[in-house]
Amino acid sequence: MTEDQFALKLFPVYRYFVTVWLRNNTPEVLRQILEMSFITNSPVPQMQLHTIFTELHVQVCSRDPTQQRFSSQNLAEIVHCFIALARSYPKELMQFFLSQMEMSKEAVRVGTLALIGTVVSTDEPRMSIRTISLAIQVVKNTLSDTWSKVRMAMLRIIGQLALSGFQDRIKGWGLKYVSVQLTFSTYKLGFWGRVLCCIMETDYTEALTPICGGLTNLAENQLHAKDEQANASKSRHVDLPAPQKLLARLLHPLQGCSDPGNPRSSA
Repeated sequence: MTEDQFALKLFPVYRYFVTVWLRNNTPEVLRQILEMSFITNSPVPQMQLHTIFTELHVQVCSRDPTQQRFSSQNLAEIVHCFIALARSYPKELMQFFLSQMEMSKEAVRVGTLALIGTVVSTDEPRMSIRTISLAIQVVKNTLSDTWSKVRMAMLRIIGQLALSGFQDRIKGWGLKYVSVQLTFSTYKLGFWGRVLCCIMETDYTEALTPICGGLTNLAENQLHAKDEQANASKSRHVDLPAPQKLLARLLHPLQGCSDPGNPRSSA
């Protein structure tokens, strides 16, 4: 049997999977097909990729209760399928993710970012740097999103990229994004300390606590001195900025100075 003859017999099987099986509530089969497709260098027909992306993606991002129950039971398998797809079809998958991020629904964006996070944090040795680069481009196109859950998902991805060894790819925009989010945060500083430790140089992470304390003391002293000069006979209560806001103000002028060789970075 020639390759063309074999393809003619195999194509109806693919067609069945993407038109019938993917719409059925069964947890088996697809990941093995994707793995074997990669191993044997037998790509899924391009015309079927979008259908596979869509059918799997909706199970992660749908608000429909039935779909959510289904996706919760099979989430691990779906995630492995997306990892396999990212390995074999990085350009097509990231283009699909980008189109989903352009949708106005917060749940869709958060679910998409969660899937991107699994791709960038996987220890799959066959995941290419090109895939990671394309994933980062999708994330960077979302930096202006104001949804609170989207912003938290973005911070998780930045942390995942750092922990996965891609600090050099997030030093500029990643540190800037974290510092901006500090100014909006109502969370305890401890959360931000962990995020900042992921993307700052190791030699400087221990300085976070004394920096915050020093900034608070400095603000207290300056406001106290100004208050005494303005009215020595009266006292007034002053609402000091939160430590994370003080740290954010410190980080802003240092955005371009993360290079240890830069004399300003040690200021």
